[in-house]
Amino acid sequence: MSGLLKSRQTDLHEEVHRPRSAHGREAKMRFDPFYVVLACFSVSSLAGLASLLRSGKPLTWYAIFSAVLNGGLLGVAICLLWYNYFENNVFFLVGLCVLAGLGGMSLLDFILVIFARGGLSIILNSAAEKKDVDDKK
Repeated sequence: MSGLLKSRQTDLHEEVHRPRSAHGREAKMRFDPFYVVLACFSVSSLAGLASLLRSGKPLTWYAIFSAVLNGGLLGVAICLLWYNYFENNVFFLVGLCVLAGLGGMSLLDFILVIFARGGLSIILNSAAEKKDVDDKK
């Protein structure tokens, strides 16, 4: 019986005293990369849906699916690109994915407005403006 009690005391000791790194700080938590990517997809897709709700557009199944998928895929792309850099700070990475989900819908709306209006037209100097500038010199 004393051996069982001693092993339980050792387990409690390990739970209370977390492992520390060489510098005396607590060791960083490690997460399974699959679950990190899944969490990034989930929070960024919800952020994309929140962005859609905030925009005031009519809610259709197509719009909801598009917002969730667009935000989620942008979050997964950010997660896959930056996972190696933020492996020890997963919560920061998930926060970046939330911002990607929010900004992704804005970018998609901007692109759709450009195509709906027939493209983007940028005029640097027209011939009439150039002639006016030359006459003033």
